[in-house]
Amino acid sequence: MITRVEEYIRNHQLIQKGEKIIIGISGGADSICLFHMLFLLKDKWNLSLIPVHINHNLRKTALRDETFVKKFCEERGYTLQVFSEWIEEYAKERKISLEEAGREYRYQVFQETLEREQADKIAVAHHENDVAETFLFHSIRGSSIKGLGAIQPKNREIIRPLLCLTKKEIETYLKQNRLEWMEDETNRDNHYSRNKLRNQVIPLLEEMNPKAVQHIADCANDLREINEYIKAQAKKAFELCVQESGEGLLLLEEPFFELPEVLKREVIKLIYENFVKSLKNIGRIHYDMVLDTFSYQTGGKRELPGKMIWVREPLGIYFEKAGNTQRKIGKVWLEPEKSKPLNLDFNGIHIKIELKKNKNEEILKKTYTKMFDYDKIEGKLCFRSFEDGDYFILNATGNKKNLRRYFIDEKIPAKDRTQIPLLAEGSHILWVIGKRISEYYKVTKDTKWILQVEVSGLEANNNSKGKRMKEEEV
Repeated sequence: MITRVEEYIRNHQLIQKGEKIIIGISGGADSICLFHMLFLLKDKWNLSLIPVHINHNLRKTALRDETFVKKFCEERGYTLQVFSEWIEEYAKERKISLEEAGREYRYQVFQETLEREQADKIAVAHHENDVAETFLFHSIRGSSIKGLGAIQPKNREIIRPLLCLTKKEIETYLKQNRLEWMEDETNRDNHYSRNKLRNQVIPLLEEMNPKAVQHIADCANDLREINEYIKAQAKKAFELCVQESGEGLLLLEEPFFELPEVLKREVIKLIYENFVKSLKNIGRIHYDMVLDTFSYQTGGKRELPGKMIWVREPLGIYFEKAGNTQRKIGKVWLEPEKSKPLNLDFNGIHIKIELKKNKNEEILKKTYTKMFDYDKIEGKLCFRSFEDGDYFILNATGNKKNLRRYFIDEKIPAKDRTQIPLLAEGSHILWVIGKRISEYYKVTKDTKWILQVEVSGLEANNNSKGKRMKEEEV
């Protein structure tokens, strides 16, 4: 079985040799199997392992599990990192379910540990049964294709090396290797929908076909790949059909209605993502509401309560945030030329851009003038506002820092974040203007061409508000 897992890791490029891996280990059969297999592979792959346990303080046996995992790790020469949170209180404060609270806190801890330890990956112990359960659970709740193929082998830093194994195979592996594990007694409570699927529905399906779990998981994986393709096509369609206009988005009717139906829905979904924090409560009815608005007369309006409004216009439908509490600064694309400096005005500030050969001159250390390695820039550059998914490279080891988390750490209010201009290549932020740059684009002795960007006018605006920006060097 460990050979299959190693082959799965290699085929899906989940781990590279020499990486530092955080392992979520609860004490259950799945996580014990995951840790033990990576422990056996660590010398061959030159891996550094960091076991992490999270105590949600929901069960009387929680401390028992914590103690068991500590001992299990110590016997193999590892010190377990333990994090404890009263999840019930955590959920009440955020007005979310216990399941959501546990997941949110768990992955928050994993991400913070990843950054603190400068690790490469976060390994979690999902397996084929989890894929099948999620597929069935989402099916009966009316999920999209995305939901049906939700569990991926890799999602950014999160990896799932055990997706090639069933629950029975995991337990067989543990018994063969004489490894103990802790049982979560709540897993036997069939009042929970997932437990009912796990304990009653799936065993019944396996009576009909012993390979039922594998077949369902294969179907989910096929749908995941189909969804990835559709998402890629939807992004292209979005660029064709949607324009930034003022503080909102304009969906152009003519190119939109030439799209296949499946892409129409995905384009509308991408529009929603610009205005709502989560698509959890957005269903088919909300997509149909947008399509229905095309039948309105010009000026006709609909509203998603507290979220966004959209208005029928001659060229299509205009979307904006209800109340306009946040103003975006727009977007301007840059096309530097090696022959001459580029000067442009953007949102009340002046930008000067120069391309010049690297003559190993001293790197400028000014708040509003920065130099970048132009050789590393592959896509188009633009000045724009903050968008979900933005990030920069934190340090020389290549660790990413989510820009939203950076703003939170810097205590920048949410209402002010879209007012900070950014120099971006796709979702990769070269420069948070007036603050910091991405380590990835720093000029080195091997740089051939330097992109020098100077911003003026912004500092005066900030000083007039009593907000003198502080310079930060990466």
